[in-house]
Amino acid sequence: MAKKGEISHFETQKKNKPTPQSLFDQFSDKETREVGVKFLEYLSELRTNPSWYATNSYSVNYKGKRVCLLRIDPNYRGGDDRFLIHLYAPDRQKTETYLANLSVVELQPYLSGLKRCVHCAGCAPGVTVTLGSVQMDEMCRYFGFSYHNPTTIQLEAVKKLIEIRREDIGSNA
Repeated sequence: MAKKGEISHFETQKKNKPTPQSLFDQFSDKETREVGVKFLEYLSELRTNPSWYATNSYSVNYKGKRVCLLRIDPNYRGGDDRFLIHLYAPDRQKTETYLANLSVVELQPYLSGLKRCVHCAGCAPGVTVTLGSVQMDEMCRYFGFSYHNPTTIQLEAVKKLIEIRREDIGSNA
C-alpha cells in the first residue's frame, strides 16, 4: 500500500500494464519462469492473450467468458517468486468423465490443484468429490482448480482443464 501522497504499485501498473512475459523475466526461480513462459506460449497457440486485470494479475477469456486468472509475482512479499493459475470451474460432468479413465498416478496433477473448501459461501464444510477412484472430502462446491508455481506435469493438467472449459463455453455460446 502506498503512503499518503505516493503512487501505489496498482496505479503504476494500471498506467503501464506490464506484460506477463516482462514479469516472468524478473523471476529468479528458473523452473517457475520456464513453466510460466511455456504457459504463455500455449495461450498464444490458442490465440488467447492474457489481459491486465489488477496488480500482477491477468485474466484469460474465451468468447467473453473467463477461463482462468493468472497471478505473477516476482519476489512475492520480499520472498520467493509466485505464479498462480486459478482455473474457473470447467464443466464438472465432462471433467469427471475424462478423469474417470485415468489411473491414480495420472490423477495426481489434477487432485493437487482441486480447491478445498475455505468456507467462502454457505456450503461449508464443502462437498465430497470423486475423481476416478479417488474420493476427496471438504472440497469447494464450485469445482475450481488452483495451481501455485505449477510443475511441468501440472501444466499439462491445466491445459486439459482449459480445453474442457473452452469446449463448455463454445457449446453454450
